[in-house]
Amino acid sequence: MNGYIEDAGRFDRQLKKRRFSEAVVKLFQPKSPTSNLFKKCIKAIVRLLVKAMTTYERAVKRYWDVIGEYDEVAEKVSLMTHVVSFILQYNIYKTDFEDIIYVDFENISIPVPASYDRVLKDIYGDYMDFPPVDERGEWHNGIIDFDPDLPYKEYFKNKVKQR
Repeated sequence: MNGYIEDAGRFDRQLKKRRFSEAVVKLFQPKSPTSNLFKKCIKAIVRLLVKAMTTYERAVKRYWDVIGEYDEVAEKVSLMTHVVSFILQYNIYKTDFEDIIYVDFENISIPVPASYDRVLKDIYGDYMDFPPVDERGEWHNGIIDFDPDLPYKEYFKNKVKQR
């Protein structure tokens, strides 16, 4: 978890730097196939220029420096590697990690912030009551398929056919 700055201007600048850093790191990854010859040429030229100016290790370090830019000064933390909507919803005060209690969960005891009730209310609102059925959302936008009776090879065959 990294520092989440609530100042909108600084947050936007950090996100822009993060996107640029991500793009530079991706240039070191294996090439993605494209049928457009022009795009292939442009990507190849950009890849050569970037590799001439920096190393993969420096590009990754720069990415993590951008992600952690506000670690020391921010009052809150979030998973700054995630999409913006996630960062805005799931952030927590650093001080919540100062007082930890252990709570039994199934057959183990797990550490949680002592202020877990306030943290959960900040993130989820009234988390103890289910919303009405007609107001419940779809989790993961339908991208998680689970069928315990379908062998994975058959699942992947079906996915390829759908494309």
